[in-house]
Amino acid sequence: MYLSKDLTEVKLSYITEAQQTSIRAVAWRIGIDRKTVRQWVVKEKELAEAAPRGYRAVGAGRKLLSEELAFLLYSQINEERGERRRVTRNLIELWAKELAQALRIEGFTASNGWIDGFLSRHNLVMRKATNKTKLDEAQIVQRAVDFVHHVRKLIDDHGVTEDNIFNMDETAVFLDHNRGTTVDERGATDVVIKSYGFEKNRITAICCADGKKKPPTLILQSTKSEMVLSNGVAYAHIKKSWMNSDFFIEWVDFMFPLVMPWKTLLVFDSARSHISKAVKEHLQRRKILYDDSRRHDCIDEWKRAGKFGYTRGGNVLRQDLLFALD
Repeated sequence: MYLSKDLTEVKLSYITEAQQTSIRAVAWRIGIDRKTVRQWVVKEKELAEAAPRGYRAVGAGRKLLSEELAFLLYSQINEERGERRRVTRNLIELWAKELAQALRIEGFTASNGWIDGFLSRHNLVMRKATNKTKLDEAQIVQRAVDFVHHVRKLIDDHGVTEDNIFNMDETAVFLDHNRGTTVDERGATDVVIKSYGFEKNRITAICCADGKKKPPTLILQSTKSEMVLSNGVAYAHIKKSWMNSDFFIEWVDFMFPLVMPWKTLLVFDSARSHISKAVKEHLQRRKILYDDSRRHDCIDEWKRAGKFGYTRGGNVLRQDLLFALD
């Protein structure tokens, strides 16, 4: 028979060591911050009451390879999740091997079975993110300032005129409404909304402007591949009705003539179809300046923060840069 130690008892052992030496020495030895050890010392009484007092029967299970390794690994996972960082099984495997090497545990492989057992013992499971954290205000402001400085430098260094600065983006347009709400009588038990059966069908609209709106482009799903201009609208027929790197290159050549005696600056977001190696190489061959970084994604963060007003029609009010940075 042997005493089944969990993380609580490991913490208590570190508390005892800290009382005999110092919090700083314990934190340095096990590789965590002093604040964590200090919190354990403060909560010593609670931990002592929560510590298990039972025994396991002989043969009920084998002793863990290293309780200290499991404790340090669990602490690292908690620290990463406390910072809202993603933790994957691959990362857990990597961290476990690094800890095993540091603790001089030979023959440890961090197999899938070991990881399954570790997750089960510590009540950890793979979860789908419920939401994504937003940038704080200081980061939003810094990204906005960096974006303005970067674009201003491109304009000054290459002598780009205002009418040759283009901003583009694309958005999905669904062929049927995707909201399940409607105005109806209070207390109605049967609220039905007619649907045309196209809730998942969509096209993609590409908008571009240099102060004036350029002809929009609509991406339609089709087996044939072509682009035609009709009534001031470009219609693109591709296999799937959303943007990809190959079509983005085709759109650039369609929108901007091959013979251009002036410098052009194209600003777009960091969507995967915009930032592929093929796209960047093509823009460089065409000598089209571009900004594809996340510096200007701060506009999306600003909108998500809700610091804006609405027009009577329900559209977001336009704000100048200084107001947005305030």
